Amino acid sequence: MIKLETIEFAQNLISYLVVYFPTVAIAGYFESWIAKKLGDSTAQDAGYLTLNPLIHMDPIGLAILVIPPHFGFGSRIPLNPSNISRKFEKIKLFLMYFARTIAHLFLTIFALFLLILIQTKFIGNLDTLISNISPFLFSVILVVTALINLNILSFVVYFIIGLLRLFIHFFLPDLENRSPLVNFMIFLFPFLFILVLGPYIEYVLRLFLLKINFLFGFLLK
Repeated sequence: MIKLETIEFAQNLISYLVVYFPTVAIAGYFESWIAKKLGDSTAQDAGYLTLNPLIHMDPIGLAILVIPPHFGFGSRIPLNPSNISRKFEKIKLFLMYFARTIAHLFLTIFALFLLILIQTKFIGNLDTLISNISPFLFSVILVVTALINLNILSFVVYFIIGLLRLFIHFFLPDLENRSPLVNFMIFLFPFLFILVLGPYIEYVLRLFLLKINFLFGFLLK
């Protein structure tokens, strides 16, 4: 007999797989588009200025979705800050290095809006609706929740990566030229942060969603 925990794990994993591909495609495209607008066509020349999820998928980033709190990442977008003009350089570098962070922030807001829309449609707290809703709507709620969680985690990770990139660019410019090693080390730190603190982060995310649930459930009464 299949345990309830196994069923819940499978449901969550499928939900994260569903949202992983559009998430990495949109975030990767946005980062490439911002770089192009700022004068760096490196990502475009490498074929990343596309919404094709297969281009933006990373095998390792997809594989680690099975590890709670189900964080997955996409392909690293190649950037060359030397292609940016000196005028408003700091602002442009901020936009370049935090483009993916911004993308995940907007995707989080979009997913929260969807969750609120579901609550508005049914006028009640999702916790009290779960036993009464259709399997289809239940699946939609799981997918939207996964979209929120994945993008919040991605926002945190890429925010840390953006800070590290800016620090290295301005204070350790010689180190920035060692691209493969530096990029690996830049990503390793926030990834270990997520891996070690995963269960605690997952707990905080659950509390966050419950607070959102309660807040809008209260406002709609």
